[in-house]
Amino acid sequence: MSLTEYSIKNRVISWLFLVILAIGGIQSFNDLGRLEDPAFTIKDAMVISTYSGATSTEVEEELTYPLEKEIRKLPYIKNIKSTSSAGLSQIMVSMEMDYGPDELPQIWDEMRRKINDLRPNLPSGVNSIQIIDDFGDVFGVMIMLTGDGYDYVELKRYADYLSRELELVDGVGKVSIAGDQKEMLFVELSLERLSALNLDMNTVMGLLNQQNSVQSAGEIMINGESLAIRPNGNLDSVESLENLIIHGRDTGNLIRLKDVAEISKGIQEKPSNVITFNGKPAINLAISFGAGVNVVEVGKALDAQLQALENIKQQALILITSITSRRR
Repeated sequence: MSLTEYSIKNRVISWLFLVILAIGGIQSFNDLGRLEDPAFTIKDAMVISTYSGATSTEVEEELTYPLEKEIRKLPYIKNIKSTSSAGLSQIMVSMEMDYGPDELPQIWDEMRRKINDLRPNLPSGVNSIQIIDDFGDVFGVMIMLTGDGYDYVELKRYADYLSRELELVDGVGKVSIAGDQKEMLFVELSLERLSALNLDMNTVMGLLNQQNSVQSAGEIMINGESLAIRPNGNLDSVESLENLIIHGRDTGNLIRLKDVAEISKGIQEKPSNVITFNGKPAINLAISFGAGVNVVEVGKALDAQLQALENIKQQALILITSITSRRR
């Protein structure tokens, strides 16, 4: 009996089969992920290391070569390309094409462990080792933050707040912040003042490093409970830094840091990443989506969350204005 003859003789079964196929197809279509750009896997990772004050030759021999030697111990490596410049080492590591997205996270983790095991044997001047392996992230939504009269620090504070709130939206995979600048306290020492007070720069620098370090101060037992002792000596403002006391070398007089230095607050002098929007300094929030989500529905949820945050901000401003007017 042919398939056609069987379908004609058993029409109920045939129609039931067609209905099941139609329902299954509609359900599968509705559950199908809709992304503006499909996810893809890049089987490369970049290892960036800084070695301040070293020449390109010293970086190659003392930093790049040991890192390459350790990375080549992995059996998954296809090729390695490195660039050594003054104070900077960049290594691009490519994996074999046989490994897919499920195996790569474990491979990157194993490479990180090998590099971390090598750290104690690297020169003491190596400041940081950064491993970047997320080149394949696709960002479907970009948000630019600007503000007249607001500096980078205030914009970064608001960007962190937005990032925490938007990460809670269903379907959002990751929120990355770019364009922010580090806030710093600048201490400009006067050699003339140091000489007049019989001080040297090493004494002041050693005191600054000692004062702002985080160390355990012990603990005490009170009524059977252990309480940690934490000295309040962090230098987190211009005033606290200005009033830092320096002991005189010979006279024993108490000298404040503001007596020998000019102290100011600002952002880092050499920005690593600068972003502008319509000619204004800006901070960028890049939002990537989770796997298999409907980007249209997630976009609507993001708009709703942003609108809710805007309403909360307006209500807070009205409340602050009301309290201020009452006090007046």
